[in-house]
Amino acid sequence: MENTNTVSKKEACRNELVQRAGELAMYYYREKGFHCPEATIRACSDALDLRIPEDVIRAASGFMGGGGGMGERCGVVEAGCMILSFIFARVAPFQEPWPNNHLIRVMHGRFVEKISCLRCADIQAKEEAEGIAPEKMCDRTIAEGAKIIAGVIFDSDDIFKAVTPADYENDPKPFE
Repeated sequence: MENTNTVSKKEACRNELVQRAGELAMYYYREKGFHCPEATIRACSDALDLRIPEDVIRAASGFMGGGGGMGERCGVVEAGCMILSFIFARVAPFQEPWPNNHLIRVMHGRFVEKISCLRCADIQAKEEAEGIAPEKMCDRTIAEGAKIIAGVIFDSDDIFKAVTPADYENDPKPFE
């Protein structure tokens, strides 16, 4: 059993790293001119000291604007899938894909809870309806998305500890 000092220090560290990821995402997006997935990956990599290679970040560039500007799944969500896979994915075909897939589902759930949807065009339409100025479009999604991703990474041990056999059995497997 952890004492409350340890828990509060852990929570403080989590909150600091998560906040830093959101701030860095905005820095890379607004100040450096990177697109949403590039800014998100750079921010999470820097905030959590993940050392994600430039080639991985470059590979994310096509996800901007919902995939080449098509408005489909948000580039921040795609970046989250890439980051979680970079850290947690299997490295051999015989390994179980479920842990990484589960974390990606958790990230999706947190994203929908905070942002309301996963589709770029829908997010932008919602922001437009809320009166967000065009020059501020996507700011909230990028900052909050980076925080969500960093939070899932930081919380991963607790997420895995909370999984029950029923969760595993009921969780959709690939191609179901």
